[in-house]
Amino acid sequence: MLLLSAADFWVVKNVTGRVLVGLRWWNMVRENGESEWVFESVSDRKQVHAVDSTFFWAVLFGYVLLWLGVAFFNMFDPKWLVAILVPLSCSVTNAYGYAKCRKDWKKQGASLVMKHAQENP
Repeated sequence: MLLLSAADFWVVKNVTGRVLVGLRWWNMVRENGESEWVFESVSDRKQVHAVDSTFFWAVLFGYVLLWLGVAFFNMFDPKWLVAILVPLSCSVTNAYGYAKCRKDWKKQGASLVMKHAQENP
């Protein structure tokens, strides 16, 4: 189960997000120990289909809710604690990373619109 959770985390983070919503993220640790979030996004937003995007975000956050529910109903059974907390932490990390990535993507889009508006009054 732990290997499947790790594989799911990697596929969602590196493949599914790039294919369905044109986003990719990772966290880099610098030499001084400081953590830095890095975001990639597709430059042409027309490549992202609305249905694919809606499906991606619904499943991404639905998966977090699913594992929160499983954790809630099994919180007093310690033998399943690790088997529940690993996929829960992976899904929460993916949701957090993509939420930050989407926020950065929207901010970039807004700055491009403002730049274009300033260049073409």
